[in-house]
Amino acid sequence: MLSNQQFLSLFQSQIPFELTASQKRALPMLTDFVCETNDNHVFILNGYAGTGKTTVVSALVKTLKLLQQKCILLAPTGRSAKVFSLYSSQKAYTIHKCLYRMKLQDGISAFARRENKSVNTLFIVDEASMIADSESETPLFGNRSLLDDLFSFVFE
Repeated sequence: MLSNQQFLSLFQSQIPFELTASQKRALPMLTDFVCETNDNHVFILNGYAGTGKTTVVSALVKTLKLLQQKCILLAPTGRSAKVFSLYSSQKAYTIHKCLYRMKLQDGISAFARRENKSVNTLFIVDEASMIADSESETPLFGNRSLLDDLFSFVFE
């Protein structure tokens, strides 16, 4: 693995224009997050529309790809997954598609949470503010919180 400074340099090279002040602050923090060896940590990149979050994440995905590091891109809706895919040049999935599989129990179709078989993989979730943190009102997904299921899946 590269040093933090080497990673940061490669990361910055993936952005083809001058960084904004907030992007200049975000890149070293994201670099530290990605290079950290602790498995149980989360990084939240937030900002108003137009502040360059998508640009930064797109550059991060390209950097990880150059280094042959795995990442999985997730979004709460099909539309947001499609947009995320276009910006990052990598397939993005809905959170539900990644986390759940269809099962038949007593003649009733329902979804069960998949087992996370991903190893050494960075999960990047776009539009995370849209993820419900309350129990589902439909029994289809077992009345669980999507956010709880996402965290338990990623840290499994």
